[in-house]
Amino acid sequence: MKTPEQYMKLCKKLASKYKSPWWQDDLVSEGLVAIYSELAKNPNSKRVGQVAKDAMWEFSNLRNKPVTVPSGRTPKAVMFKDEEWLKDHSDYTEDNISWLKLVLETSHESIGDRDIQINSSEDKIVEDNLVETIHKVARETLSGGERSVFFLHHVHELAPAKISKMSGINKQTISFLLRSAEHKIKVRMKSMV
Repeated sequence: MKTPEQYMKLCKKLASKYKSPWWQDDLVSEGLVAIYSELAKNPNSKRVGQVAKDAMWEFSNLRNKPVTVPSGRTPKAVMFKDEEWLKDHSDYTEDNISWLKLVLETSHESIGDRDIQINSSEDKIVEDNLVETIHKVARETLSGGERSVFFLHHVHELAPAKISKMSGINKQTISFLLRSAEHKIKVRMKSMV
């Protein structure tokens, strides 16, 4: 059996292979949980590296992407154009499919690239409440730099290049801060459901 430090080193090495710096801590945690779960079942297990690798793969490819598990229990990545497939192969209600479609549409294209059609005053209320909740979560969750970049981009509709020019911070850093902020908000919103 290795020491906790050696397991941490192993998980950090495995996580570094993923090109998503905003997930590194999550990937390490997933790997460590999988390792300790495996060791709880079999203290002499030789599979700790494999279970950590599998847990990280599942985290990055299934749990952080839109996925549905149909009756055949085979995971399928779902895009916003898959509404008919969802109706045929899942047990989601019409309301759930409509909500999922709305969420997927906004995650697969930029909201700034199209006009959002509001069908009723009830939809407008739901949308306003969602936007208000996202802004509240952003104010509570994000650090100063992430918060500034998030609001400049999503509220004031400034492109990362424009934010970079205004702030004097390079574009890659602005893009990283924006992705990090969006990920933190996504995680926090999921925990609220």
